Amino acid sequence: MINIFYNNITITISEEVQYTTARVINSLAIDLLIEKLKNSCSLTDIVITGDDENKVFNSFSSHFKYIEAAGGVVKNTANEFLIIKRMNTWDLPKGKIDKGETVKAAAIREVCEETGLTQVEITDELPHTYHIYNQKNRWYLKKTYWFLMETLDKNELKPQFEEDITEALWMSSDDAADAVSRSYRSISDTLSVVFD
Repeated sequence: MINIFYNNITITISEEVQYTTARVINSLAIDLLIEKLKNSCSLTDIVITGDDENKVFNSFSSHFKYIEAAGGVVKNTANEFLIIKRMNTWDLPKGKIDKGETVKAAAIREVCEETGLTQVEITDELPHTYHIYNQKNRWYLKKTYWFLMETLDKNELKPQFEEDITEALWMSSDDAADAVSRSYRSISDTLSVVFD
């Protein structure tokens, strides 16, 4: 099963359909679905079924420019989590992977650039996410690799204003879970288990 997020809807690609409240469509209807997405039609959660998940995903993703990013869920020695506010929405630090850069190196670089931390260490891999968005009349499908990280860094956090980040804060597990629950669905649905 592959979940792709768009605003507040989830598009699930699956070979089998279990009980769901989402609208179910056949993989043959992908073109029509993409047209509705791009024309800002009101949609609810959708399940796209097909015999081969990967083929259906490739067919879906062929409608978008594909990019990859990496980021992290960072914990400090006080068991607090690092949360940022980007464009007035709670978020986690992440960004595009540079050419020739490894996924892990990109995740560490982006976390440090966006928050002012100088040292973080990856302790575990987390589930990756997919989301689609429109920027300057071009449609993108972004895969984000997520990592659990720890830091001993006690420096003052410095949000990267040029990336529209206005706040970088350490939050308790409960406060971080609350902030993430009001974040983008790709983050809240996928990564909220980290804060439990």
